[in-house]
Amino acid sequence: MRSCKLAAMRSPVTSILRLALCLPLACSQSGGGGCAGQSEYEYPRDDPTAALSRQTARVRLTQAGFDTIGKGVPGLLAATCAPGTTCESDGNAVKFVLSDPNDPITFNVLSEGEIRGGANMALSLDSMAGNVHMELLPVEDGPDGIQITLGCNADNFNDCFPTCACNDPATTLCDPSCACDPHCAFVEGSLDMDLYMEQSAIPWLRDDPPAGWFDSVCSIHDRAPPVAGLVIQSFRFTIFPRITLVNQRPYLLLENGDVKVDRVEIALDVGITEAAEDPVCVDPAPGIDHCNLCSKADWIVDHLLEPTLESNAVSKYLATLIARAIFGSIEDQPLDFEGEVSTQDLFAGVANRRANPAGFRIAVNTASPAVTGFEALGMNFDIDSGAVALSNACVPRVAEPSWTLPATPDPGTTVTAPDPATGQPVTENFDMAFLLSDVLIERGLYELFDGGSFCLSLNADTVADLSGGSFVPTVDTLGLMIAGLPDLAPGNAPVDLWLVPRLPAVVMFGSGQGEGDDRDSHIQMVWPSLNLEVYPLVDDTVTRALAFMFDLEVGLSVEATPTGNVSLDIDKLAVTNVAPTYNEMNLRFSAQDIEDLVGTFVPILLQETNLDVDLTTAMMGFPFVPKLRAAGAADSDGRYLSMYFRFCMPDDITNPNHALCYEEPQEDPGSSLSPVLGVERIAGPGGLLAKSQVQVRLFTDDIAPENLQISYSVDRLGPMFSFRGGVGDGSFVLEHPLLSVEGPHVIELIGRDRRRPDKWTRTASLEVVADHRPPALKALRTAGGVSIVATDRMTPAARIGIAVEMAGTVSAFVPRTFVPASPEQPVILRARDDVGNVSEPLVLAARNVVVVDESSVESPGGCAQATAGWAGVLAVVAMAWRRRRRFLSWAN
Repeated sequence: MRSCKLAAMRSPVTSILRLALCLPLACSQSGGGGCAGQSEYEYPRDDPTAALSRQTARVRLTQAGFDTIGKGVPGLLAATCAPGTTCESDGNAVKFVLSDPNDPITFNVLSEGEIRGGANMALSLDSMAGNVHMELLPVEDGPDGIQITLGCNADNFNDCFPTCACNDPATTLCDPSCACDPHCAFVEGSLDMDLYMEQSAIPWLRDDPPAGWFDSVCSIHDRAPPVAGLVIQSFRFTIFPRITLVNQRPYLLLENGDVKVDRVEIALDVGITEAAEDPVCVDPAPGIDHCNLCSKADWIVDHLLEPTLESNAVSKYLATLIARAIFGSIEDQPLDFEGEVSTQDLFAGVANRRANPAGFRIAVNTASPAVTGFEALGMNFDIDSGAVALSNACVPRVAEPSWTLPATPDPGTTVTAPDPATGQPVTENFDMAFLLSDVLIERGLYELFDGGSFCLSLNADTVADLSGGSFVPTVDTLGLMIAGLPDLAPGNAPVDLWLVPRLPAVVMFGSGQGEGDDRDSHIQMVWPSLNLEVYPLVDDTVTRALAFMFDLEVGLSVEATPTGNVSLDIDKLAVTNVAPTYNEMNLRFSAQDIEDLVGTFVPILLQETNLDVDLTTAMMGFPFVPKLRAAGAADSDGRYLSMYFRFCMPDDITNPNHALCYEEPQEDPGSSLSPVLGVERIAGPGGLLAKSQVQVRLFTDDIAPENLQISYSVDRLGPMFSFRGGVGDGSFVLEHPLLSVEGPHVIELIGRDRRRPDKWTRTASLEVVADHRPPALKALRTAGGVSIVATDRMTPAARIGIAVEMAGTVSAFVPRTFVPASPEQPVILRARDDVGNVSEPLVLAARNVVVVDESSVESPGGCAQATAGWAGVLAVVAMAWRRRRRFLSWAN
């Protein structure tokens, strides 16, 4: 899988925007894995056939999501702190630097003079928890906004001062008698600034300025803890982000006019000392102490510094700094992604070498971001997408369908999901919804089809390598499914397969309700008119022996794992409408056998695209994790699929009491609490069951058998099959195409409680051997009875059971190599292997049988006796066939 990983990001909003661009993509911007990055490929923006389809996906952040982000701001920003960056951290408190020492703050205070300063201003993050508030603001004319408030969020500032009766000497931000109230914990900051003051800016020096007193230098700094240097009691501003096209590519636009300051309430408690290291103080003019003016600290704070900080100019500058900190890391990057997909790289050694790669582009719509909603608001980031490829001769030319879409549905703000603690369905707010349209998928599939990328050459050696040896297409292997194939070549002769589609695939979305084959799968794909050609090696020549057309139906559903991953599971994998298109050799086959054949190699191809996305801190590379809570069709027509997420912030991820978000360090979360799953084989693969089936019994002490559901995979190829129930008493019939291939297989199973879908067991493994051929049976009469030789491809001879029928009595199947029997008794033998395959009956006649005895004298009429013996055998066979129905009924 080409995972979309979010590297260390500078802000929570950056995380969300990058996630918005990452989720619909199949590979990272750096290229690889069949995708060429932006530096290697340029999408044909001027080609009308490559024009983007609008709003093919949407990322929607709700007000609840912004509330969650606001609570997690300290931890998110602390995670971005690194040496040499604009923040400092000692493990407990983090200071986020708001200014650039190389670009000092400059502002006017009085018309008579100027204060010039180079500032190193920082916010202390240990006091921001719960004091960062974000509110969505729809705007009638112009871009919608996000209103951000630091500190007091009440309409009336005085409402933020509580009336509690307690005293916390560690906090002096508000009245000491109520300092323990969380509302008092406004945003603390630190202030370290060199302040240069012109003489004319100081009124009491205007009349009689001493000679040479032109500049004075003071260092303004915060006091030692617990006294804060800068307290933002209430600082509210609004950001109006816009996305605009520059050279046909979308960029985030954030100009000075896009930041509006609504109100400022700032309290100061600073110290002012001489800047002793400043040249003006180090080398003063004779008789003049330029630094003594700093003794007027009270006057400077009251009359200059605090009004300056609370002035519109400085507060707006401060708001712009914060806005730049939030959006700055993506403002200079285009909000789109483009590249090429080549199946030659995705399916190495399988794809058509002459296929034309498909180019794709995904870009944020310029109407984004937009605040919408009826019952509750959400901010939408809409995504446009396009794909293009040159037509290839290996497929017929099919007219491109219309890529129009209905209006994107509004998913609201709540969803029904299992409670992470109890497992009971509850209605909860979601933080983010991701809406995926069928056009985004179908257009990509169409271009891959048109470019010949799905003309796949399944060479025998390549398929064997892809499957890790689980499936080797030889005459012997495929002869199980195409009965006439072994008549053409030796059993070990390789067989190549060639897949050629005649039509592109179509996709629609479902609710996800139901189970197994009957599930209304989240993603339902029908691929009509696929053509498969079979090429065995006959007399050193690869020969087309058979070709047939079929329709492929695939049902996939999105599951949320207990560890917060997103897993795409197989509900249905069916081949229908099988019809031969070439069979000049008149080979024998059945539609069911062909279905088994096609179903066998589809999971092998799927293994090249791991369909699990690990939504953990390890995957994200950042202590911010979206957890999948629910999925389903977003509209009645099945044009959009929605996935709903909740955000886990740093404090949630490290909190053992947070059932949804907690991640145990370097361990599988909850592994010590996960039930142990036991498994044993009952029957199959082979014998009385269908070729692709195995029956198992599962048991765990924590989940009742009637409530147990399982998900499974075979040989670690392709995604897991979706969760489904058993047939009673913990018995399950598992069906997988690979089980139709003879040989050893490993089945991996995970169980869960249907009443608590979030309660999963540990993974269990079961090794099985698929055996679809009965034992070979030979017998020879001797003077004392019947000597038996039984062999089987999978079952050791010592475990092959032999059933004997003599004088109307049938014995049980037991291992044996000799059966006492008189020559006058007819004997019927059958062999059964470990999985229950029963051989055809071997009939030994009672009379006129040549008895091998080395002590006897050879008769001159040996040929005639042999002929008479075979006549007797035929007579006994006729008699035995009259009993066959009774025996087979018993054997079954």
